Amino acid sequence: MQSKGELILSVHEEAMEYADNAHFARKDGDNDSFLKFTRKAFELEVKAALLVESEDSEPTRSVLHRSAATLAYRCGEYRDSEKLIFRALAGNPPEEIADELRELYEKVKFARRLQSENICLSEDELQVSLQGDVIGHGIAPRKPIFSRITDIERLLQRTVSLKNGRAYSDQITTRVSDNYQLYLSGFSAGSFNVSLKLGHADQPLLTGLGKFDDIFCALIENVSLINHGQYDLLQENLLEPAYYRNFVGLVKRIAPDGIAVSSVGLRAKIGGRVRRVSFERTKHELLDIPVPAAEESAPAIELKDETRTVTGILKYADALESNQVRLLDESDKKWKITVPSGLMREVVRPHFEERVLVLGRAIKRKRYHLYLDHIESANGTAET
Repeated sequence: MQSKGELILSVHEEAMEYADNAHFARKDGDNDSFLKFTRKAFELEVKAALLVESEDSEPTRSVLHRSAATLAYRCGEYRDSEKLIFRALAGNPPEEIADELRELYEKVKFARRLQSENICLSEDELQVSLQGDVIGHGIAPRKPIFSRITDIERLLQRTVSLKNGRAYSDQITTRVSDNYQLYLSGFSAGSFNVSLKLGHADQPLLTGLGKFDDIFCALIENVSLINHGQYDLLQENLLEPAYYRNFVGLVKRIAPDGIAVSSVGLRAKIGGRVRRVSFERTKHELLDIPVPAAEESAPAIELKDETRTVTGILKYADALESNQVRLLDESDKKWKITVPSGLMREVVRPHFEERVLVLGRAIKRKRYHLYLDHIESANGTAET
């Protein structure tokens, strides 16, 4: 006959077998099996934890309670997780384990708040890592960090639209802010790292859209294609020319400037697997990316082979022609800039009333009129 200690060990080991099965199911992307195995592991670990009655049986008692509470958290049993945390803390856990229990409690509180708001938060995450001369040990200027986070959010929302089979529109009909919310899970030292998670209303996913990892994987794959100059494959992935122009324009904004920011890394932890890309090509090294003229403009606009560079203040959008902006150059000449679809909303508009550098092809029989190929800030300083 088993002793009580042997019974506790036997039940715990069985729980860990199910936890291991859950881990491998997660790596394989089998979420149903992951939840089934995690729930079974939780039930067994609770049984093992409750068999330890004496508060003198430390650290065994608190370790088993922490393990059971963690498994409850993973399978969404937040109330049970709280009870187990409180029961463990009410005993005499070692300080290190007590700290881990308090940290777990903060996670459970956050998860319960999301649940009360009917929001489901992805287990998967996208980590953004920046390195450069102005980036210190866990500290960096606001602009190069948050401008890139904003542009990555724009890329994610366009990826959602693309995967949902929607035609490109400058008036975004499927937005991360409407159907999904972007969460920053924290900062870490060394290079400047931010972890992003997606949350969405706890309802059926958009038509044609499967899991969060589809979004992160697609983003990393397409950035990798730009990193390696595989533009034909990029166009195949993005299907519609407007999505292609939009993606290229936003990636140019995210790319390192070679001064303040020397490297931008993207790393997705998806079901226990890691996909990553280290983006080190600078904005200027991306100027050779072929960006086709918009089909809707081709019949009306004849482009010269000549490419011009103009620097000046970007003023406003034309009220009658929504695809045009104005630029006042350094000699006070007024230029008309035609913007192809895919670039106005997220690539051009953020530069209004800013000094910019514009690269564009001259339009036949038009003076001071360019068809936009590239735009960037021209303030002459590093990103700070």
